[in-house]
Amino acid sequence: CAVNRRVEAGMTLEQVFKEYDKDMDGDLDAREIQAAFQSIGLELKDADVSNVVRSMDQDGDGRVNYKEFCAGVEQYGGLRRRKGKGAGAGQVAAAS
Repeated sequence: CAVNRRVEAGMTLEQVFKEYDKDMDGDLDAREIQAAFQSIGLELKDADVSNVVRSMDQDGDGRVNYKEFCAGVEQYGGLRRRKGKGAGAGQVAAAS
């Protein structure tokens, strides 16, 4: 995951991850994942959160680390390059 990638609010995915890692353990649990996805415009229904976490959790520990988070955002978010004024290289926006 490229650290310079930016989401709607101008935050990098790394900043989003750190902001929602409330217990600062380096991993996101299901509740933190749902909040982080919501903050970048990707709505997850309560019923879908556990499935998303399971699919993102590559090492099988039941939690999502930063690398897994980046892969999951790309997979579930359908991230696309921004077009138009103000978009710099490496910036992305969540597809609606």
